[in-house]
Amino acid sequence: MKTNLTLIGMPGAGKSTIGIILAKVLACGFIDTDVLIQINRQRSLQQIIDDSDYLNLRKIEEEEILKLNVVNHIIATGGSAVYSEKAMRHLQNISTIIFLKVGYEEIIARIHNYETRGIAGPKQQTFRELYDERQALYKKFAEQIIECGKHDQDEIALEIAKKNHLKGTIMAKSKKRIIVTVIGNDEIGIVAKVATVLAENQINIIDINQKIMGDEIFAMTLLADRVSSELSLTEITAKLNEATSNMSVEVTVQDSEVFQYMHRV
Repeated sequence: MKTNLTLIGMPGAGKSTIGIILAKVLACGFIDTDVLIQINRQRSLQQIIDDSDYLNLRKIEEEEILKLNVVNHIIATGGSAVYSEKAMRHLQNISTIIFLKVGYEEIIARIHNYETRGIAGPKQQTFRELYDERQALYKKFAEQIIECGKHDQDEIALEIAKKNHLKGTIMAKSKKRIIVTVIGNDEIGIVAKVATVLAENQINIIDINQKIMGDEIFAMTLLADRVSSELSLTEITAKLNEATSNMSVEVTVQDSEVFQYMHRV
């Protein structure tokens, strides 16, 4: 039985971030092959390309992947890992391969350092051409395809976790509950604004805990049920941030199962 999960996809698809969340949720180890390359070669990906070329980076990537011999790990690969048949066969033997599919426009919106990010491709190739070329390769090797779209990274991680029960971890399907955390300066109306936004979007408050730390730091944790709401976590967060934009507070929203597993002892 394969006990590892490998994430493949474009630069900016969220492989590392989602991989870290998955590792915490499933109590697994985590490996980022890009970081592995940089540690073992003592150079950044861009330096490797600058000192040689993109083909050498792909060769090094293949070598590092072929060395992997792990169990119960989440493996986040570089976007160019799929160019190596040997590397992908090895990953298929030791893991379930999951393609994090993100549209071209969304990837473009996320990547702002294309020239220095260490993307292994020919200089004359446009990013659009690179994107299209790689989509076919990702689909070729993927055992599961996750349509990321506008979904929050917590939601994506939870979806993957529920499909892949590593180490006997049971992720039971529960009501769509969220944890809303608000921290910042104590101001009149914080609770009212948060409660109003949730109510307007058919999100029911189940429990709420608030306190003042020190003289003026406000902290609130709220458990809510969004089973009747059509909003994603990202959209809920955006609406709460908009409602509290004139206040000195930070609002975060997480799936309650992810919150539970990330904060367990």
